Amino acid sequence: MARAKIIEKKQKELEAAIGIPSQVFTPQEFRKLFKQLHESFILPAALNQKSFVEFMSEHSMLNKVDLDFPWRKFPRFIWGKVDPLKLIQTLEANKGYFSHFTAAKYHGLTLQVPKSIFFNVEQSPKPPGSGLSQLTIDRAFKSKPRETKQIASYEDKRVVFLMGKQTSNLGVMDVELKDGSSVKMTDIERTLIDSVTRPQYCGGPHEVGNIYKEAIKGEGQISINKIRMYLKKLNYIYPFHQAIGFLLERAGANSKIIDIMQSELSDFDFYFGHKIPDPEYSKRWRLYFPKSL
Repeated sequence: MARAKIIEKKQKELEAAIGIPSQVFTPQEFRKLFKQLHESFILPAALNQKSFVEFMSEHSMLNKVDLDFPWRKFPRFIWGKVDPLKLIQTLEANKGYFSHFTAAKYHGLTLQVPKSIFFNVEQSPKPPGSGLSQLTIDRAFKSKPRETKQIASYEDKRVVFLMGKQTSNLGVMDVELKDGSSVKMTDIERTLIDSVTRPQYCGGPHEVGNIYKEAIKGEGQISINKIRMYLKKLNYIYPFHQAIGFLLERAGANSKIIDIMQSELSDFDFYFGHKIPDPEYSKRWRLYFPKSL
């Protein structure tokens, strides 16, 4: 009780010292802050961090949250009302970025309100895959897609932690949040590619079709040259460009774009999505796709 009264007397000074609202602290950053508050004589030396957190969580804007993934728990201290993206960016502040449905929503490519937030941290480089054959393509895409199990809950959202292909953050940009801070996110062209390589992280094939329609609606919004450059650098073993060309055509892209994409068809039939029920086939794009499209 005595410790609580000490903090209560200092509460206004503490809030002023912590500063502007909407901040996220890792445990290391919070220990540093607590030490600074001690050294500035705002807090008595005998007061420990646990008592401080307990009182401030009950009487101020301080909250402690845990992003609890199966492989690791990420504790964080939040001061004020924080955008979930700002919180999640701290999982890998310098390397991680938002992608897939989260990026599609930010860029205005979907009218849906995604229930999941997708955060991607790239893996170390892997050796290139072995040679491709129609048999290996058929086998891979007639089975269920692999999906991450690294999922945590925050408020009313699922936080999906993706461990993606090494791309050296290709097509990743800084975007500004309402409080003036920034997070990292894939640009429109990279988002369009990611939505095809992993449609299950973008609402499924039907919603990816809608995403392409929204992208084409925005006059001058997408660059086909950038998409082709990204695909070249990403160097996927699978011919995802066939699905991308198909979707661009369905979305109403101009004939020049379609001709460019069609000129790069592979010698293989491909699939837009895994384990497609009752698929249809586009001879022009050598592509199996869901009938609902």
